[in-house]
Amino acid sequence: MRTCQPTGIPARRMAADTMADRIQVGDRVVNLQVPGIFHVIARRGDLLEIETEQGLRLTVRDAAVRRVDDTQPPPPPKDN
Repeated sequence: MRTCQPTGIPARRMAADTMADRIQVGDRVVNLQVPGIFHVIARRGDLLEIETEQGLRLTVRDAAVRRVDDTQPPPPPKDN
């Protein structure tokens, strides 16, 4: 019987890399269902509690949001 030998990144290193990439409390994110910028105010496992500046509060899975990259300038507007 042949066993599957993993190739590439060792599991321990992969887990450490994904922990560094996890969305944390205080991050600015966008929700894929509701437009606007949200702030992460709490994290419980894979659930995030997020809130807009207007006070809209949601609890979502971390897979449903994307971190806002503040280091990049916004794209120029498209004039059509």
